[in-house]
Amino acid sequence: MHEDFTDVVELINVRKLDKSFVRFLHKSVQDMFRSLVDCAQAED
Repeated sequence: MHEDFTDVVELINVRKLDKSFVRFLHKSVQDMFRSLVDCAQAED
């Protein structure tokens, strides 16, 4: 599962996604996506 989160953070970085992308996601994953965007931005 940890690898899954790492993969999503990498995808966020590669595709230059930000929190505005959350509107395309199911409500059940929106909070986690926002957290992962914060992680991705912290890596930059």
